[in-house]
Amino acid sequence: MSLFSLPFKTISASLALWAERLLESFKWLLLWTCLWIAALLLFPFASLLLTVIFWLGFLIALVSGIRNFHAPLQTDVEARLERDSLLFHRPLRSRDDVPASRLSAQGEHFWQQELVRKDRQLLLLRWVAPAFNFVQRDPYALRIALALLLFVGIMISGATSGGKIRDGLFPFIPNSQASSNDSELKIVITPPGYTRLPQVMVSGHSKDALAVPQGSSVRALARSSIGHLKLNLGDVSLPLAQEDDTDAYSVETKLPETGSISITQFGFPRLRVPVDYIKDQPPQLSLRGNPETAPGGQLQLPLSIQDDYGLRLVRVRAQLPPEIRPIPLGTPVFEEQSIIVASGGKNVEINPRFDLTGHPWAGYPVSLLIEVEDHAGQSAQAGPINITLPEKPFRNKVSIAIVEARKKLIQGGERVIGPASLQIVEILSRPGLYKWDSVATLALRSSLSRLGYSPNRKAAEEVVGTLWPTALHLEDGNLTSSQADLRKALENLQKAMQDKKSPEEIARLMQEFRQALMAHLQATQREMQKRMAEGEMMMLDPDAMMQTLDPAMLEDFLSQLENELVNGDTQSAMEKLENLQKLSDMLDPSLAQPMPQDMQDTMQNMKDLQKLIDAQQALLDKTRSKQDQKSDAEKKQQDELAGNLNKLKETIEGQGAKPSENMNKSGEAMRHSSGKLGGNDPQGSIPHQQEALDQLRQDKKQMQQSLQQRMQRMMGMPMGGMPQGKDPLGNGKPDNGRNILNNETVKIPTEAERRKSDEILRTIRERSGDLSRPQAEREYYQRLLRQW
Repeated sequence: MSLFSLPFKTISASLALWAERLLESFKWLLLWTCLWIAALLLFPFASLLLTVIFWLGFLIALVSGIRNFHAPLQTDVEARLERDSLLFHRPLRSRDDVPASRLSAQGEHFWQQELVRKDRQLLLLRWVAPAFNFVQRDPYALRIALALLLFVGIMISGATSGGKIRDGLFPFIPNSQASSNDSELKIVITPPGYTRLPQVMVSGHSKDALAVPQGSSVRALARSSIGHLKLNLGDVSLPLAQEDDTDAYSVETKLPETGSISITQFGFPRLRVPVDYIKDQPPQLSLRGNPETAPGGQLQLPLSIQDDYGLRLVRVRAQLPPEIRPIPLGTPVFEEQSIIVASGGKNVEINPRFDLTGHPWAGYPVSLLIEVEDHAGQSAQAGPINITLPEKPFRNKVSIAIVEARKKLIQGGERVIGPASLQIVEILSRPGLYKWDSVATLALRSSLSRLGYSPNRKAAEEVVGTLWPTALHLEDGNLTSSQADLRKALENLQKAMQDKKSPEEIARLMQEFRQALMAHLQATQREMQKRMAEGEMMMLDPDAMMQTLDPAMLEDFLSQLENELVNGDTQSAMEKLENLQKLSDMLDPSLAQPMPQDMQDTMQNMKDLQKLIDAQQALLDKTRSKQDQKSDAEKKQQDELAGNLNKLKETIEGQGAKPSENMNKSGEAMRHSSGKLGGNDPQGSIPHQQEALDQLRQDKKQMQQSLQQRMQRMMGMPMGGMPQGKDPLGNGKPDNGRNILNNETVKIPTEAERRKSDEILRTIRERSGDLSRPQAEREYYQRLLRQW
């Protein structure tokens, strides 16, 4: 038994001695490595300098351990076996001893008895285990603390433990899987929409500071099975909330001024991102010159602004100088206008317009203060400037009389209620001057009654407020009010984007904007037609305006804007809102401004070309219906048309342009037609007349496209051909079955078309309520349904 087990027990003793001496010699190497790994798991870093420090310490401890290590000898192993087995007199180490001299018989007897005793003692040999003596060497149980640190680090890091150790110990070895990237942790930083900066997602420790603008929101996302996660933003610490019963945790908040963002678990950081917090700088404002008065009486302010991102609004304030006596009716001027200007830190020139003509102090000298405000609420001022508030020029005689009565009340207050009432009575006594307009009649009678029942200052102020919209109504119909509605609708959209309203609210505001835009375009067209009839030169011909605003492209433009607002694509949405603002500014009530010369020339050429097209079409119809062969009259008409075409070509050449190839081909076709008509062959001239007509129409189309491109450069909006008989959004506007713009009959859908549309709507409704479909798809169907 002893002969069989002795080798194995010897091996166990040898291994125990090796383990003890290795631990004793390399204990500092083990401690250094374990502490470093625990630090990597709990405080991940990937620094070449720190890695060099680790490896230097590792080499020093390794060399020291090698120098202090002594391999156990056979005698050391046997002594350990004897000691652990409590055997005395060295029975194992003395097995090979021999007598020093020849023994006597009695000595040989005792020698043999000693050998038997030693063999019996070998049966008592025990298995040897390492004796590390941790209690004596580590009386404070630091080994347990180190083991706990390693355990917590592994639990926190999870599947990324190996990657963190790899990046900390071997940062010079490339890792295609980016092991430091903790896919279970993410920090999403969303800058404010007005900055037009993209969203940033970080899912790993970063050495470089992340530039984050003021006002950004930060969202922490994590997956963990044990929780206790916190988002740390400087002195602010927020716990991550568990989402339902999953292992997902999240929290979102506004980012305060801080130098770092981190996610910790049990107090140990799992992800840390240094932050370069960028404060929003206040805007800078200066005047490029004196305020100007637009043709419609609006106050135009030539401003130079500079801001790191852009402006939100422009505001004007005005006070009367103290020497004005008596004090007129009204309160100090306070008007603000929403505006979208992307500055990007550069100097930008803007020319906002304020319509202050309706304020009671219009025509009075005031001290004007101009203020701009950025999206962060910071402002800058310019002024005060001493100016006279401009007054609106009126053409309508009744409007002029109403404004005179209003000014009398403003200047004299309750002291001049009698004379002002007489002026109103005089206007009411001649209703034919304002074509018996019921709105004007009701407003004037109400004002007269109000002054009669309560002849005091309050009543005078109320009547002043009533007389102004009455004068505007008689002057330009609903143009001014529709312009105000359009600007208000645009401002609501801008606020909805900044406040991140719900998709339903955005859809409602978009519908309001569509209606306001349609109403204002129609009011603008009517006013432009009226003013052109009075001989004024418009910025754009009313018919051309309706033709160049492509309804399909405009509706597509607005649909894209709605989708971007719903999906939070603020950068693209702000660009589109800027274009809509340009359109709103262009469709200003002040329309009597000079049109660029090249646009005037193009418009006039299009009109002359249209006359040629109509005349050629009439000649073609007449030729087709001709019964006899005699065609002298038709030849004369064709020659006149060819002469008019040549005059138009000469006009175009005089404008510095070159007649198009279509125009030349049309002239050639007219000559051939004239030849056939001169030979009394009217039927032979028909193909040539048709060719001339087609070429003229093609040439007009090219002119129209050129005009559209010019308009698009001016407005930044999609342009195209507006089908006749359509409103600005491409819808037929019925009025007892007729179109109100050109008296065109509105098409009524057939029964089959109605059934098909009902079927489409039913399918969309079913799919929008099908919970098995993706959420994004169902939301798309719901947006479609809102349009009906």
